[in-house]
Amino acid sequence: MLQTPGIEISITVMVVETLMLIAIFVGWYRGARRLDFKLHHLAVYSIVLVHVVNVALWMIPQALSISGEVFGNPVRFWYVILHDSLGIITLMLAIVLVLLFILKPGMPLRILRRARPVMIIVLIVWIVTFAIGGLVFLLKLLANP
Repeated sequence: MLQTPGIEISITVMVVETLMLIAIFVGWYRGARRLDFKLHHLAVYSIVLVHVVNVALWMIPQALSISGEVFGNPVRFWYVILHDSLGIITLMLAIVLVLLFILKPGMPLRILRRARPVMIIVLIVWIVTFAIGGLVFLLKLLANP
């Protein structure tokens, strides 16, 4: 099992990530589904900002601290590599979408329709990444009783 410091910070990060996932669903259900795009955009912009900070302050340093162990045995730690790879892709796509909507706030409906499948892909991949991160978190908890 991965020997990583700071199980307390892992708990904090998991709580923050869980709250962000809840906020994503609130933004989708109460915002996008009801055509309240102001609420939807507020939720998405906030989540992406918090996630960028979370990744920069915790996840990247954490990944770098265990990279030798992970890449020394990639078959054993495939789930860590998958989580990190999907997380990078998802965050990059989310940032592109947010920047697109910030730079072009009054986008025509046809562009919004084209962006919707990308939004759905980002949401699905984010949920998968969250689930794998939850698995990594649980394995870390079991390794550090």
